Amino acid sequence: MSEEATAKPAPQNPPPHQIVREWGESLGIALVLALILRHFVVEAFKIPTKSMEPTLIGDQASGDKILVSKFIYDFTDPKRGDVVVFKYPEDPFKNYIKRLIGLPGEEIKIWLGDIYVNGKIWRKDQSVQRALWMPVASDHLLWAEVAGLALRQMGPTEHLPDGVVTPLQEDIDAWQRQNYSYRTDLVLKRRLSIWQPNDDKEWNSTPDGLIVKPVSANKPAMVHYHERRVFDRVLRATGDLMPFMKDGGEAYEYPESIYRGQRNLNPVDDLSLRFHVTPTSDSGEVKIVLGDSRRRMVATIAVGQPAPVKVLIERTGETEARELTGDSFGLARGTSTKLAFQNVDDSIILKINNKRFIFHEYPQAIEGRIPRNRIEAGFGITGAEAEFTEIRLERDIYYLSDLYGPDGIPQKWQLNDRQYFVLGDNSPNSKDSRLWPTGPAVPAENLIGEAFMVFWPPKRLRVIR
Repeated sequence: MSEEATAKPAPQNPPPHQIVREWGESLGIALVLALILRHFVVEAFKIPTKSMEPTLIGDQASGDKILVSKFIYDFTDPKRGDVVVFKYPEDPFKNYIKRLIGLPGEEIKIWLGDIYVNGKIWRKDQSVQRALWMPVASDHLLWAEVAGLALRQMGPTEHLPDGVVTPLQEDIDAWQRQNYSYRTDLVLKRRLSIWQPNDDKEWNSTPDGLIVKPVSANKPAMVHYHERRVFDRVLRATGDLMPFMKDGGEAYEYPESIYRGQRNLNPVDDLSLRFHVTPTSDSGEVKIVLGDSRRRMVATIAVGQPAPVKVLIERTGETEARELTGDSFGLARGTSTKLAFQNVDDSIILKINNKRFIFHEYPQAIEGRIPRNRIEAGFGITGAEAEFTEIRLERDIYYLSDLYGPDGIPQKWQLNDRQYFVLGDNSPNSKDSRLWPTGPAVPAENLIGEAFMVFWPPKRLRVIR
């Protein structure tokens, strides 16, 4: 039996009005979902000011663009240390971004750069503390100093090794290309002038760091940071430090902030010293020293056979010296190990490969007794050759209580229920709870959400801490 093939009808295009309606419905649904997400879930904000640098880079044209979770505080209470966006109490049509410091009902005090909550110092969480360390001496700053200061007239306290050439501005590009090896030599010399050795014969500066060959098997070969004080200088978005000058022993910062005149710099003794060390033998000890006006702390880590790590507190001012011990560890020959020794928020921390081996809280400073803020920072080794790389001396954020004068007088603020206290990370350039005319509080209903990510520009993509 034969079957006749039936032709399929040709497909018909939908009429234009149906296409328009389908597209309109899709776009309408997408718009509604976007509005719902923006209103209840996540919203993008741009950072226009410098009040949160270096955590967030602010600029009217190219500031960080961030994502803010708008629903998180519907499920959990705000936490101290959160970076929050809120409606400015003086003008609810303006949005501000700051770090949350004080919670409802608390008394907040700022004294000598630290935050006190109900009379006790605020010891920051590790994730927050990592975000707030400010560089004092590092290879990045070292290269910036040599490449920058050598190309312009130097200020009264900007010292470089002898032989630095200061070319004319129009010759900078050619000088940079032609004198790269010369800049490298300057970096090597400058590193040894920043980290001064006890014996010049034992230490050598290399492009990667410092190499030590101890002369004595029993005496530590040490280097020490050349300054006796560290100041609360501002780190700019470019990655270099604000210029400063000294006058009669006091230090000032040039006015590039909310100050109308030069700013008195404050000495800081909350420090972190970290580096990578690679020993070339199976015995010896690495030593790290941090000191302030009240105590001197020496950390000891064994090379080779594991032994308990130790921190000797040599001077406390009120009590006898004491020794702290932690778990056993041995630095392996030929292996790079990351060490970090920190004196911050009235506590001592020793980390090895990012793991805490020692954490000790010491008695808080007594209000009214202002330390002299002399500091000591150094490191070295006994009985072994070694290479020290990625050397960084950093300071803690220094919160200002008085923008226009010496910072030795404590200031206090009392919060009521459903009120929050906020401060900018760039304390000298932040209009925050300290300075608002109608009071320090951010009402709970003014909180918009927590900033959790920088998404633009791509090179600064990161999670916000």
